Amino acid sequence: MLQRSCRLSVIMAALCMPAEAESDEDEARPKEVPGWGQVLDPWRDCDFSLDREHDRLKIKVPGTPHFLSAEVPQLPMNAPRVVRRVRGDFTAGVHVLVRLKPGRSETTHCDPDHGAGLIVWQDPSNYLRLERAVAFINGRRYPYINYELREGGRLAVSHGFRTEDRAVFLKLRRQGEAFSAWYSRDGRRWVGLGRVDAAFAERVEVGVVAVNSPKRTLSAELERLNIEDPQGSMTRDYGDHDSEEPSLPPSHRTDREGRFPGR
Repeated sequence: MLQRSCRLSVIMAALCMPAEAESDEDEARPKEVPGWGQVLDPWRDCDFSLDREHDRLKIKVPGTPHFLSAEVPQLPMNAPRVVRRVRGDFTAGVHVLVRLKPGRSETTHCDPDHGAGLIVWQDPSNYLRLERAVAFINGRRYPYINYELREGGRLAVSHGFRTEDRAVFLKLRRQGEAFSAWYSRDGRRWVGLGRVDAAFAERVEVGVVAVNSPKRTLSAELERLNIEDPQGSMTRDYGDHDSEEPSLPPSHRTDREGRFPGR
C-alpha cells in the first residue's frame, strides 16, 4: 500500500481555482468523444483529442491541481473524465500509454503525482479508481498501480502496487457489489489486484480519468477502451429522459406495488 503525504495548502488550492468553477449554472452539457463517452471537464481547462485510426485518446491536463479526493474537502474535485453510463455488471479495459513525468514541483503540499486509467463513478462521494501512476517521493520516481475506493465521501480502500514505469493494460470487472481489478504488460497475462466490495447503484458511469497534482502538464494517452456491458445500457446516456438520480442496487429495488421483494 502506497502512503502518500498530503499536507494541505488550502490557500494554494483556492488561488488556483478559476472563476468559472464557482457557478454550476455556467456548465454546458458535456461534449462527447466518439466511441468513448461524455467529456466531464469541471474547470473547462483540459484538452481532449482522439486519434480515430488507433482509437487513442489524449487528455492534456495543465499544471494546476486536478484531483478526485472526496475525503479532502480542501482539494478540488475537478479531474477530467470521459465516461459512459452503464447498468449492472460489466467488464472494462484500457491501455495506458506513454511515460508519466510528474517532476518535482508541487501545486499543493501533496507529493507530485500523475495518474491515468479507469474510473467507476456513482457520484462525488462514491467512486472507484484504477490507474497507472507515477509519484515523486523523497527525490525519487515511484511508479505504481493506484487502486482506490471512495464510499460516503471517505477513502475506504487504498492500494499502491509498485510496478515498472511502462505502458500497461488495466481491467475492472463488476459482479453485483464485487469489483475485481487486474493489470497486464501485454494484454494476455494478467496480475490480479484483488476484490473490493462497494454497494454502488445499479447504474454508474464507467470510463477513463486523468489526475494531476504537480506544476508539470500531464499528457495522458489511453487507447482501446472496451466496456462489455451485457445489459446493453451503454446506449442510454445523457440524452435519455431518466432521472439524473442514481438507480438503487437490485437488492433495494421495489416491485410494481412498491414492496421490497423478499421483505
